[in-house]
Amino acid sequence: TGVQTCALPIGLVPMTNEPGVAVTTVDTTGLVLAGVAEDRALDVLFDDRRIWSFWSVRDTEEAPSGVPGERRVAWPERMVRFLDGPTRLRVRDHVAGTVVYDEELRFGTGEERIAFVNKSGLPIALDKSGRFHPEFSVRTGDQLEPLLDAMHRVIAILEEEGIAAFPAYGTLLGAVREQDFLGHDSDADLGYVSRHTSPVDVVRESFRLQRALVAHGMETFRYSGGA
Repeated sequence: TGVQTCALPIGLVPMTNEPGVAVTTVDTTGLVLAGVAEDRALDVLFDDRRIWSFWSVRDTEEAPSGVPGERRVAWPERMVRFLDGPTRLRVRDHVAGTVVYDEELRFGTGEERIAFVNKSGLPIALDKSGRFHPEFSVRTGDQLEPLLDAMHRVIAILEEEGIAAFPAYGTLLGAVREQDFLGHDSDADLGYVSRHTSPVDVVRESFRLQRALVAHGMETFRYSGGA
């Protein structure tokens, strides 16, 4: 479990409900959506547990039918080995909370209900990087204290560099909405608003901050110019 820090763009992306979206087909290869008019975040739940989320446009492709608004998304490769048995499958709009699919299904020939757990028996779910992690919902407060300490430490180091960092994305949403970490989350996000306007200068700043974190003994991993 780690802390992710990135420069955030100024501005908001408008989000509106898309009541026409629906799941028309579910099989061992994936899902087919109909009525897709804009990019929406959709959660996939197995027996009332969110296991995976995807974007209705970004993460999908045009369905073989060629019908306008019909999109297809494949099951993530890491999920496939778990798809053997009965389950109640639900798909819901992440923001609006609207349920666009809700059916009792069976995958494969297994008799036991599908359970996404790791070798230690802990419930797991896919994070935004497509990796399975135990969610915060199965961790105690004591187990989350090191993450809180790490967040405070990163914020303090960045403050020394003249940067005012703050909780962002799911971490901010959990703090505001639930006064806690989101149960289905598995990491902490910090952001800052860069004073620079050129992307090159933003990237240079990000590398400077990375060097500062390393100098304080922290391990870092870079996955983009500004993050």
